[in-house]
Amino acid sequence: MLLRAKLLFLMLIAFGVAAYAQTVNSSPLQSTYAGLSKQQIDSVKGAILNSVFENPALYNDVYAKFLRNYASDSSQLFTFVRDLNLKFKAFQPERQNAALGFAYNYNNSWTKSKSNAVATAYQSYALNLSGNIAFNKAYNTSNLLESAFQYNASWMWGGKVKALDSAGKSQFVQLQQAIINANIAGNRSLLARLYAQRGALAKTTNQYYLGINGNFSLENTQDFARRQFVPGLLVNLGAKPWDTQQALLYFNLPDYPFAILRLLTGTDSTFRLSAASFPSMLIGIDHVIPGQDSIRYKVSGNLNAYNRLRTEISFKTLVAAIGNQMVFYSADLRYYRELSPSIAVKRAGLDHFVYFTSALEATNGFFISYTAGRLPFDLKNNVVYGLGYHFYLGK
Repeated sequence: MLLRAKLLFLMLIAFGVAAYAQTVNSSPLQSTYAGLSKQQIDSVKGAILNSVFENPALYNDVYAKFLRNYASDSSQLFTFVRDLNLKFKAFQPERQNAALGFAYNYNNSWTKSKSNAVATAYQSYALNLSGNIAFNKAYNTSNLLESAFQYNASWMWGGKVKALDSAGKSQFVQLQQAIINANIAGNRSLLARLYAQRGALAKTTNQYYLGINGNFSLENTQDFARRQFVPGLLVNLGAKPWDTQQALLYFNLPDYPFAILRLLTGTDSTFRLSAASFPSMLIGIDHVIPGQDSIRYKVSGNLNAYNRLRTEISFKTLVAAIGNQMVFYSADLRYYRELSPSIAVKRAGLDHFVYFTSALEATNGFFISYTAGRLPFDLKNNVVYGLGYHFYLGK
């Protein structure tokens, strides 16, 4: 069984490498919006917004990725699976055998937008799937799979560029296209010069984001032996301090050590904090309805519904550019706290869960990860090291 799992793991990686190489070489971006309706364009814009604020990444990397998606394939199958994000890996829990498997994340949304002079409002419906699968389920120490449907109402303020004359507008469009092409080519030195030229041409104001989500999710273990239905109300908060003259940028505290690394490695010519990497936050209340949970039933004697506080903070930034490869660091901290738990639940330690995960990942897909703590359904805290290959079907 283990041999077959290893063979399957290697086959998946080989398939990922081949598919990745094929899609990266696809022709870029000649007619991004050709043939799209206004509703489809709004959906694309909303997908970019959600990607930037809910899973922070460098703005131009996300933008170029989305453009390549639309230039590469128009089939219905590709349209459905392009947002499937897979990380094939071997993860090593403390004092246990290494486990072969993969992490998956799928996000797809349908969005409409409406803008005025002050803000842009979005309404979207989203399908979000995430979790870890071990080929041998006994070694899965992060045994929480989430399948969620969300309604999101969100608003974005700021991010405005100063008015330009016709010549300035033409130059700005040319710079944007040059940045996209340099990003695709991985030409870091050229990107730095282009960013400097764009910044000198047009000043962008700070951007702020507020999202309110109606969330309906199913949480379960890999074998579905424990599961629960979780409707909830969640609030997303985000900011992008594009204006380097304002104080907000200097509150990007997690990025300070990475700004030093970028300077020492020559990735940046000066000490510069990243506006795109500003942390984002989610906070909300879940109403948890257990469906099958033998451990909770054994502890409390019932499977009554309960309310749960949930918070999450996410961060992602560039560490260094090495040749044509870029290395990113990402971190995510989750906290779950049951409101008014019974004494039995508190004594068993089932009233709260803290989970931290971080990773170093190169643009070729190779990554190293570290996780600590536990998620709902996990019985104890674990420290897990991961090593593997990241395959994004939308590339």
